[in-house]
Amino acid sequence: MGRLRTFLLSSILLVIVLIAVIIYNQNKPYTAIIYNQLNKPYTAIINSNWSIKLPKSYKTIYSTDSGASFNGDGKRYHVFEYRNKEDVNLSLRWEDGTNESIESAINVTLNEMHITKENMPDFKEKYRHYIIQKDFSEIDLIFVPGTKRLYVIENIQ
Repeated sequence: MGRLRTFLLSSILLVIVLIAVIIYNQNKPYTAIIYNQLNKPYTAIINSNWSIKLPKSYKTIYSTDSGASFNGDGKRYHVFEYRNKEDVNLSLRWEDGTNESIESAINVTLNEMHITKENMPDFKEKYRHYIIQKDFSEIDLIFVPGTKRLYVIENIQ
């Protein structure tokens, strides 16, 4: 009888904790519920987390993250290749020109994630950039029109 009572109390406590975690995470703008993310293109997840609408006609060249975490925080990195660079050019209000502080911060992040040089943006080429910061999280988008590649660096806190 004592084991059954302990099991029931533990189960009820677990359910309460899970409900509290779900309610807590629903209020964060960058958190998307896992079951809604299944089978969605990553651009839909970016739109859900950051309100950025990117064209869906891309091919994923590279994708990685810093590993699983309880709250979904961490670093994520994606490289998309588009057929039509104009679709990407028209999707956001891009900043033109080089920015050494952005380049340096991105290189530090990607080096920490052990990204190989061939999968990193080549800042010697002409690029456009777009950055959003929410709470303590940030997304950096680097678009290289010459290669039609979009580099997406997310740091979610």
